[in-house]
Amino acid sequence: MSSFGAIIYFKGKRYSVCKNDKVEKVKRGETYSNSYRRDGYTPQGNPEFFQAQGSSPSRFHLTWWNIVFFVLLVCLVALLLFLVFIGHPYVVRGYSMLPTLEDGDRLIVVPYRKGMTPDRGDVVILEGVKGIDEMLIKRVIAISGDKITVKNGRIIVNDRDVFLSAVPSAPEEKTFLIPSDHVFVMGDNEDHSYDSRTFGPIPLSKIKGKALFVFWPVGNAKTL
Repeated sequence: MSSFGAIIYFKGKRYSVCKNDKVEKVKRGETYSNSYRRDGYTPQGNPEFFQAQGSSPSRFHLTWWNIVFFVLLVCLVALLLFLVFIGHPYVVRGYSMLPTLEDGDRLIVVPYRKGMTPDRGDVVILEGVKGIDEMLIKRVIAISGDKITVKNGRIIVNDRDVFLSAVPSAPEEKTFLIPSDHVFVMGDNEDHSYDSRTFGPIPLSKIKGKALFVFWPVGNAKTL
C-alpha cells in the first residue's frame, strides 16, 4: 500500500498530514509529493487530513489601494492640522516683491512663536498698515536697534547694507535708530514698493507672520 503526502501549510498555519492511515505532525518547511493510494483513498476523503494547530487564520488583509488610501488620508489630515493650528495660505497681490515673488503666487505663512521676532531678510505679512486696507508682503531689512542712514538717494543699514531711497533727491542726510519692537521693511522691487520708506518702521504687533514657501503655481514653488 503506497503512502501519500501533501503540503501542510495553509495561510501560514501548521497542519497535520495523513500518511499511511495515520495522522502525523509535520514541521514547517517539510513537504511530500502529492500521491494517492491505489485503493482510491484520497486525503480529501479523510476528515482528519487537515487539523489546524493553533488559532484560525486572520481574515484581515491589506491591499495596495488600502495602503494608498491610508497614506493619502494621513497626509490630508496632517495638512489640515498644519493650516488650522500653525500656518495659513496667502496670495501675493502686486509686483512689489519682484523678482522673488510674482503676482498670484500662493504662500504658506506661519506666525512667530512666543519669544521669537523677525530677523533681517525675513519675508513677512503686514496687517493694519496706516492707509492700507489689505495685507502687505515685504522683506525685513532692519530690526530694533539698527541704524538707518538716508544719504544721496540711498538707505544704508548699519553702515553696510545699501538700498534705494523712496526719495532719490532727498535734500538732506538723516540718520535714525529703529525703535524697540519695530522693524523696517521694504519690497524687493525697490522702485515700485509702498513700504517703510513711506510709512516708517512697523511695530511687531502688525506682523501677521513669516512667509515660509511658495506652493503654487508648481513652477514657482520654493522656500523663502
